[in-house]
Amino acid sequence: MRNPKKISMFLLSSSLLLATTLLTFSACEDDAAPTKPIVDLKAMSISYELVSKTTPTTGFIKVIGIVKNIGEVDFVSNPGQSVAQILMSIPGVPGDVVKTSKEITLFAVGEEYILEYKMPWNVTNEFQPQFTLNIGYDPDIFIDGNPKNDEINLTNNILKLDGTLINSLFP
Repeated sequence: MRNPKKISMFLLSSSLLLATTLLTFSACEDDAAPTKPIVDLKAMSISYELVSKTTPTTGFIKVIGIVKNIGEVDFVSNPGQSVAQILMSIPGVPGDVVKTSKEITLFAVGEEYILEYKMPWNVTNEFQPQFTLNIGYDPDIFIDGNPKNDEINLTNNILKLDGTLINSLFP
């Protein structure tokens, strides 16, 4: 038969060892380096709408882009470090043209920026322009020492709109 006193001492010693181990691990977690804030601006949508018709095949349209801070902290940067913009390109013509832009310096969590560009439209144009909603960053933004502007997901910063879709506004 086992000695109940020895069993109690063994259980007490085991419990104290377990508690000490748990406290040690928990203290180590508290001493861990702080996590980097999650900074994520996203090109949410690019769309179009009819402003007015002047003939059955011409009129004015508006291209609308929405950018949102979906991160966990406010985005904070210096002037000239980040911009949201709508670009236009014409198939066969090199380069993009900035049609509207908004500099991003302070962008609160959950906040949205809406960019709009109004222009004449003609369905009979052979090559309709293409539009891009883009969030652009200065190449040095990741080494400026400011973690509140270190974008975590660059893959969600661009959306494209095929201009031929806009022709559907003129049935």
